[in-house]
Amino acid sequence: MKRITLQNIYTCLRDLGNEVRVPDDTIVRARLALQRMLAVGRGEKV
Repeated sequence: MKRITLQNIYTCLRDLGNEVRVPDDTIVRARLALQRMLAVGRGEKV
C-alpha cells in the first residue's frame, strides 16, 4: 500500500492525475446523504 504524502498530493493536483470515476447513481445517493448530514448539523429537521 502506498503512503499518502504531501508531495504525492501536490503532484497529483498539479498534474491532475489519478482520476477517480464514480457512477452517477452513487453520486446521487452520496449527495443526498451529505445534504442530510449538513441539515442535521444546521439543526434542520430531516
